[in-house]
Amino acid sequence: MMLRSKKKTACIIGLGKIGIAYDFYSKSKTKSHFKALEKSKYFKLIAGVEKKKIKLLNEINLQIFSNIEDLSKNYNPYLIVISVPTKKHMGIFSDIMQYLSPKIILFEKPMGKNITEAKKIVKICKKNKTYLFVNYVRNYLPNLEKLKKLIYKKKLLVHLRYSGNIHNDFCHYFYLFDYLFGLKLHPKKRNIENMFKNCTLKIIKKKNNQKDNLKILGKNLSIEWKNDNFIKIKTNFYQKILNMDLENYQSHVINSIAQNIFNNKKRCLISGQDALRFHKIFND
Repeated sequence: MMLRSKKKTACIIGLGKIGIAYDFYSKSKTKSHFKALEKSKYFKLIAGVEKKKIKLLNEINLQIFSNIEDLSKNYNPYLIVISVPTKKHMGIFSDIMQYLSPKIILFEKPMGKNITEAKKIVKICKKNKTYLFVNYVRNYLPNLEKLKKLIYKKKLLVHLRYSGNIHNDFCHYFYLFDYLFGLKLHPKKRNIENMFKNCTLKIIKKKNNQKDNLKILGKNLSIEWKNDNFIKIKTNFYQKILNMDLENYQSHVINSIAQNIFNNKKRCLISGQDALRFHKIFND
């Protein structure tokens, strides 16, 4: 399918932090679905669904509906972004499939609160021929392939300092490390420290107000990812910096999905089927 000149319609369900608020007053960042779709050359944001009365929504020119049934009386969006709390994923998804027929659905991670919900979502989307993706933003970043080539098949020690919890925060790093190092699972023993190939993982839980930090150490190699945007790389022979542009991650997600579907360009996308792996390993 080739992209036509006309943009495809899009809708955001859940206009909270990731939906709109993260970057609303920022001129340089694109961390919300709202801003990413407003900037997109592939999609046109036509509506939102939000039950709560949020003052911020008075500052935008977008039609807001209180439920999906009312939305369906006016629109049938091509792309739907689901950015409600995880516990509400299944209910919202059921309403979408009852009243609408989207071609693409983008879920906030981890897509359903357990393996049962996640499998059901994947099965229904497959039956309806709906493209299904999950918003593991780090896997959509530019220059990620360059980082992978740099560490390919090297024996590494990885220090991860992150805030949050396994289900809602470590899941990001699970898919990032799966791409960078490759997943290695043992049938009986699933030790996080030894879960990835060529990599020993050391995890330290940080306080919620501290930024995540990733350090990769190998023979004559040091890679440090402290800043949201830049990775510092040092070897015995050179030093360089990779720009990951994490401050605009949501644009990279939307663009990667569109390029994959419309222009057949391969990207490191996390499909609904891929997202089942985390649920299988860390189920409940």
